[in-house]
Amino acid sequence: MNNQFTESTPYRVLRLVVCIGFWIALGYSAVMLVAIVLSTFVPQVQDYVAASTLQMDGFTITLPGSAPNPAHAVGTIGMLAAGLISIWMLRNIVKSLKTGSPFTAANVKRIRVIGWVVLGQAYLHELSNYLFVNGISIDTAVIAIKAQFTLLPDGVLLAICILVLAEVFRYGCTLQWEHDTTV
Repeated sequence: MNNQFTESTPYRVLRLVVCIGFWIALGYSAVMLVAIVLSTFVPQVQDYVAASTLQMDGFTITLPGSAPNPAHAVGTIGMLAAGLISIWMLRNIVKSLKTGSPFTAANVKRIRVIGWVVLGQAYLHELSNYLFVNGISIDTAVIAIKAQFTLLPDGVLLAICILVLAEVFRYGCTLQWEHDTTV
């Protein structure tokens, strides 16, 4: 039965999409890391990296002429790392379907890692924006942006849902083990 599932078209498409997504994310991350490093030495790269941006849901405010902000670089690197870790874990979950039952302790751990990474990413995003706004120093412009650190950002609900699903999956592992050991 498992062989029938892993030979199905939806499984193959899912596995292909996750694998391609991982390699695209890895390539994008490498380009962004090089651009962040170069932005400190080459002024033309600063515009590409948008070293002075405030990233929010749905839009970005870019302040031309301001110096690169270390908070933005740290936030960007953290976001890239969190995305890569999550996609890598998801890729391993999809690959584990080929070896047998998905209800394994390793997959529970992977889902938990994704949940904790998403939670950390939500707060890293908040902290990055907060430090960015507090680090702005433009003499010629009056900034009408006030930084607030949100205690429950949007990603927290998603992270909690993922962590709850990890526990449901853990319970599924217990049921699978009981099923497998029953005579």
